[in-house]
Amino acid sequence: MSKYSFLILLFFISFLFIFEFNDAYGQDAKYIILMIADGWGPNHIEATNKYCQSSGLCDYTPTYQTGPEWVQHWISTFPHGGNYDPSQAWNDFNYVKQGATDSAAAATALYSGVKTQNGRVNVSNDGSNRLDTVWEKAKNIGKGVGSISTVPISHATPGAFCSHNDDRNNTYAIADECLFGDPNTTGSTSIDPKYGGGHGSTYPPVDVIIGAGGSDYVNDLIINKLRGESGQPGKHFLVERQTGVDGGDALLNAANDPDVTKLVGLFDQVYRKADGSGRTAGFSDDFSTNTTGEYTVTHTWTQGGVGSFLYDSGGKRARVLT
Repeated sequence: MSKYSFLILLFFISFLFIFEFNDAYGQDAKYIILMIADGWGPNHIEATNKYCQSSGLCDYTPTYQTGPEWVQHWISTFPHGGNYDPSQAWNDFNYVKQGATDSAAAATALYSGVKTQNGRVNVSNDGSNRLDTVWEKAKNIGKGVGSISTVPISHATPGAFCSHNDDRNNTYAIADECLFGDPNTTGSTSIDPKYGGGHGSTYPPVDVIIGAGGSDYVNDLIINKLRGESGQPGKHFLVERQTGVDGGDALLNAANDPDVTKLVGLFDQVYRKADGSGRTAGFSDDFSTNTTGEYTVTHTWTQGGVGSFLYDSGGKRARVLT
């Protein structure tokens, strides 16, 4: 995968475009990276500056905020049909609590340049038109593109990078389109409603996509297809979480393999509090056999969390959360 080799340390969500643009700040640009820090605004930047300076970690404002070579723009953040009135915002706090965009509409605006209603993924407000995205334009001129995320790969922000759908909740169709091109590669709405809402195929699919999995976003049909094709010429090479294996090293080894031309990384998403405590999924069972009496809740409280059984909507799976 030599021509796509890269090592990126970013936070939240990033997208990689492998270009050969000239005259980028007077130099040749090999990579163009769009970083999206979800919910990040000017006050978050200012608060970080003040904390950094008051704690003694830094004594200056970063050059990317002040340097003449850095161009800064502020854009509207409301979805299609929304508005922003500064006078109301300053005089009525409840005003700014209404009409917020969601990740799907925001991502659509970022990638296609067109506002749409909340929930839409690169389709027009009324759902009648498919919208072209910047990554499609890059692929059409032979460039390599990819998405790296800390959330599931078919979640709204990374999923909108490589798909078109009426509803962000159609996560299986979004994953199929990103990975294979056709939003119904591994299934249809007769199998699960999450395969609905597609607006045609997108070929070729992205070269690199790395993020979390999760059964609500990437089902077994999709994972099994990835596993079955991994290593085949022209198909994505799949890297998954393995006990005792550093995921970053595994991804980098795959990226440096000249026989790997496409790469997928799937890693379970785990939420933690800043002190490391919090909810973890410790066990699961699909109950394909009678397991009555095999499970006992030995304690109901643990440090940083609550022990309990949770069932999915079909009542077929339980997780012990500690």
